Order: sequence, then C-alpha cells, then structure tokens
Amino acid sequence: MALYVTHTINHQNMGEKNSRRTDLVFELKKIFEELSIRYNLLPQEVHLSYIGSNLPPPAICEGQA
Repeated sequence: MALYVTHTINHQNMGEKNSRRTDLVFELKKIFEELSIRYNLLPQEVHLSYIGSNLPPPAICEGQA
C-alpha cells in the first residue's frame, strides 16, 4: 500500500503539514489495529551528530571508532 498526501495549505507552514500527516498515519494505524491488519513502519536510518564545546558522555563515544 502506498499513501500519497497532497497538502493544499500554504507550503511555508511545514509544521502544520507534518502535524496533519502524522495525525493521518496514526489514525490509519488505529484503524488497521481495529481491523486486525498488521501494520509495520519501514526501518528508517538515523544520523546523530554532536555539536558543542564539551565532549559527549563516554557512552555516546563508544560506538564511534
């Protein structure tokens, strides 16, 4: 299943666009659960970076080599 959402409100209001899209996805998930349809989000890559004058805590540094 693919979902293509068109947004007709001013494109400069990205926060509202993202909020409405999130609400739609959560509502679909709720409907799928009520109908006993299994729904899984695709895995997404996450990139983290540290910006600051101090070093990050050691737990964060351990994964980087």
